Amino acid sequence: MKLYNSLTKEVSDFCPISPPNVSLYVCGVTVYDYCHLGHARAYVTFDLLKRVLSHHGYNVTHIQNFTDIDDKIIARAIERKEPVTQLTQEFIDAYTEDMEKLNIIPANNYPLATDHIPHMVKLIQSLIEKNAAYVVDGSVFFRINADKNYGQLSNKSIGDLNAGHRIDVNHQKESPLDFILWKPSKDDEPYWPSPWGNGRPGWHTECVAMVESLLGPHIDIHGGGADLKFPHHENELAQAKCAYHTPFANVWVHNGFVTVDNLKMSKSDGNFFTLRDIYNTTPADIVRFFLMRTHYRSPLQYSTAALDDAGTAYKKLTSVFDIVPNAPIPDHLQVPFNEIKTLFWQALYNDLNVSDAISKLFELHGLIHEHQCGTNMLLELGQSIGLFYKQSSTIPAHIESMAKDRWEAKKVKDFQTADQLRIEIESAGFIVEDKPDGYRVRTG
Repeated sequence: MKLYNSLTKEVSDFCPISPPNVSLYVCGVTVYDYCHLGHARAYVTFDLLKRVLSHHGYNVTHIQNFTDIDDKIIARAIERKEPVTQLTQEFIDAYTEDMEKLNIIPANNYPLATDHIPHMVKLIQSLIEKNAAYVVDGSVFFRINADKNYGQLSNKSIGDLNAGHRIDVNHQKESPLDFILWKPSKDDEPYWPSPWGNGRPGWHTECVAMVESLLGPHIDIHGGGADLKFPHHENELAQAKCAYHTPFANVWVHNGFVTVDNLKMSKSDGNFFTLRDIYNTTPADIVRFFLMRTHYRSPLQYSTAALDDAGTAYKKLTSVFDIVPNAPIPDHLQVPFNEIKTLFWQALYNDLNVSDAISKLFELHGLIHEHQCGTNMLLELGQSIGLFYKQSSTIPAHIESMAKDRWEAKKVKDFQTADQLRIEIESAGFIVEDKPDGYRVRTG
């Protein structure tokens, strides 16, 4: 298994800290509006990564936060004249609905920033004690110079950043590049108590504290969109190195932008398309295919024509299920069929080369048409990466049996057996979800 590491700027063998376990933290959304296509690309990317790691035999623990307090959230709540908690819950629920339509396997945990304020306060106190942060009039700032390698992740130098920085209007800072860890609350804003007065944490602090609390100070993979590389992830890395004296994450994975007319799709620029708008005209499984078929690190140009082209290709690929009978592959054809299957997984193990993997699905499509057999293999491979989830509404008996055994194992706290069964279920292209009153299995 090979992955591109944004920190080292190279593709290298993936070596977990504690195999077969893999810790994965992905930066989540700020919940004040509906998700757009750029968000979806990130979470489809990390869903694919998790599926491929699981197929490789790894037991992935996936944490993805919700930022449920920041300036944008407060402004939107004031605009709508409703409590912050009501606003954020509405868009957390909307996120969940939108991602389920894309067939994304839920994270193991979706922590809220507001549930981890004590961990953030503890982190900030540690940084102050280590002289990596300083207090000014109730605000706490991180001292950039405390991290001698600051800029390594984003390939920027402190000198170049300072040279290109305008005169800072915040006289409280020692350096224009120092960033806030704790900010005093204004009138009528949500706040939490701290040793420096009532306030709330800065955005760059929340993930560092949550990673340490939920996964430990040193994890396997930290991920997010390319726009988070600087300053967000750079600032996270600096805090973690100074507070915990660890590399924080062994591998940093960043997906490329979705662009419109060659400009990054973003809410601040107003050139974004919400998933809900797109779902009105395009089935969600086609949207997933569109987001997946370009390599995750490359920019993805969005247009109606590009989405239509993906729809045409996807319908061609799936049409075989209605045309070719579900016949087993005869012995004399096992070699060419299995060769395609091997190349499919080899592509995905090589830094998630999904473009090459999907080309193998089309090769398999051709073989199926030619020999009128093998549709089950196409279904299996497609479902293993989250495609074709509308093709089968029934769950095979052996998958149901494994899901039941997993549930029984969890009830007696045999978590090792439960985790192994979950890996086997997910590797087969299905998803098992725990519910308050039991479990549910669905196609994956």
